Amino acid sequence: MNMIAAERTSEQKIRIMTYDGPNRLTQKVYPDRTVTFTYDDSNVTYAKGKLTKVSDPSGGELKEDSVLA
Repeated sequence: MNMIAAERTSEQKIRIMTYDGPNRLTQKVYPDRTVTFTYDDSNVTYAKGKLTKVSDPSGGELKEDSVLA
């Protein structure tokens, strides 16, 4: 079951988080950007069940090597 949660930040802004079936964070939606979390990339060795990429438009992407380390 996918889940959506919302919380108010210290700056009184709303942050929305979405989760996938296994309850892993898949997105954090801020007023100015969306950060996406990717799991189980079939192109990454030993990635099953692991976070393989974090995409943040304000800071680029963290790819497999830095995420899995």
